[in-house]
Amino acid sequence: MVDPCGAGDMAFLARAMVGAAVVFVLGAGGVLVLDLGIGWLWASIGLLMLARVAPLSVRWAGDEWAVTGTRTDRPPRTDRPS
Repeated sequence: MVDPCGAGDMAFLARAMVGAAVVFVLGAGGVLVLDLGIGWLWASIGLLMLARVAPLSVRWAGDEWAVTGTRTDRPPRTDRPS
């Protein structure tokens, strides 16, 4: 059975968030260095949202996200006490 939440896709989600965080840090850093003000800081937050939604929407369009994260082709372990 496939997990409808895509809970086995944590590695992709982590990489997507790291990429989005890099975009935000660069934008916010530019705002700080250039003293652009709160409006541009909000624009950096908007960039964070766009950088977050872009890879997630591409991933959602495919089937790779719908994985359980567990393997069912292995036999159950028998070395554990009951």
